[in-house]
Amino acid sequence: MKTNLKQFVRGFLLLLFLFTGAFAQDRIMRTGVDKPILGEITEMTNQEISIDTKRDGVLKVTPNEVKEIKWDAEPPRFSAGRSFEQKGYLPRAYEAYEEALGDLDPGHPMIKTDIEFHLFRLKSTMAMSGAALPNEQTVDQLIKEFGTFLQQQKNTYVYYPGLMVLGRLAHQQGKPEALDYFAELQKTPWTDYQIWGFTAQGYKQLAEGYTGEALDTFEKALALPYSTKADELARAEASLGKVNTLVAQQKTEEALPLIDELIEKIPSDAAETQARIYLAQGKIFQQLNRNEEAVVALLHVDILYPQSAPEHAEALYHLTKLWAALGHPDRAATVSSKLSSDYPDSRWAVGLDKN
Repeated sequence: MKTNLKQFVRGFLLLLFLFTGAFAQDRIMRTGVDKPILGEITEMTNQEISIDTKRDGVLKVTPNEVKEIKWDAEPPRFSAGRSFEQKGYLPRAYEAYEEALGDLDPGHPMIKTDIEFHLFRLKSTMAMSGAALPNEQTVDQLIKEFGTFLQQQKNTYVYYPGLMVLGRLAHQQGKPEALDYFAELQKTPWTDYQIWGFTAQGYKQLAEGYTGEALDTFEKALALPYSTKADELARAEASLGKVNTLVAQQKTEEALPLIDELIEKIPSDAAETQARIYLAQGKIFQQLNRNEEAVVALLHVDILYPQSAPEHAEALYHLTKLWAALGHPDRAATVSSKLSSDYPDSRWAVGLDKN
């Protein structure tokens, strides 16, 4: 009896192995959707990704819907790199992605493109947080190399998501071509990318001191129709841009209710947006000399969202000032040390040293 049972279990496990191994099981995770799409990715363009699900046939997913792709044939170090990046361990993520490229079978060009995109996105995050880039690469070199990569991948799914990242980086570095990237995003067929395009353009105008024009641009973004979770996240960023513009216009009291509304509505899994919202709230309270409330808002960034490196570095800078103003020099020194050690090359660490 026991022998028969063992034979049955072995037979069942063999069948299970053969069945599950018969088809590639790529996984596409979509923004706002818990259940992934399983199947074999057969084609990728800048407009859609085709995945053969076997059961439901070939499904089409647009690049703006994609949260992450996990490939059946990807090297283990690619998965490790994504995990490190999500946790904020950026140098370790870079090493893992580089190792994944070295381990990848040359017969998987789509996976190669995806890993390379993750590397460019990661280095852009490092640059925007003020961290030193690998191999002593300069930010200007990164922008040029990233732009060349995207032109080569103009017909793949990474093109428009890449323009989003490159546009933000170029904008932060004061590059005039940033506006061209944002304008191209506005022409996409996807509402969330259109919103992002106007929002990024608004931030560029705000950085140049054109607050009236910036406010108009953010209002254009908010006037676009929306329906999906991705649209709502993009609208949250547009609303945040409007908040920052009102603050620049010395209308902080008008901006505070908008921040409260954002905190109430934004999904808990939108970590980067949450970090930006709490950073903005902290800065508003700081301007209003409501220092205790400013500390509470900025501690949200420090404790809950340290993986959002650009926002985290700025939050640490303001916390250092606030703790000193509140009569806690020991806490100010601890935060200052953390800023210097975690983001030694950031403009916030440099700014603190000058004061």
